[in-house]
Amino acid sequence: MPVHPNEPGPPRPQPIGRLAPPDGQWWVIPRSTSGAFPLGQALWLPVTVTDATPGSSTEGALKDPGSLRLLLQPPRQPLQALVWPKGEIVRHDRGVFHHALTPDVAGRWSMRWLADGDFAGASEQMWFLVR
Repeated sequence: MPVHPNEPGPPRPQPIGRLAPPDGQWWVIPRSTSGAFPLGQALWLPVTVTDATPGSSTEGALKDPGSLRLLLQPPRQPLQALVWPKGEIVRHDRGVFHHALTPDVAGRWSMRWLADGDFAGASEQMWFLVR
């Protein structure tokens, strides 16, 4: 795994939906893949929130939840709960969010997104390895 994202290495993971970080500056943690990343490398943890009401005229449309939490578990450390609208989660557009993370601890990290309010839901538990 390269130490710098512009060095040759494995293909960059694809971002979720239309949210993409500035090219060449971040590793993107995709929704369905776990992987290993260099210690100290900036990571982009994106999520999109959509209306999942079956048969709704807005089914699949991007929606803002009442609140959004990212549960982040660094290795051998307490669980962290980051929140939106007040906190370290950035909103780009309706239903499009991210958290920027630069891991300072090597090991297995876990994460899970939770949305509350009218468009409540949760992502699957995901993990990634920092070396």
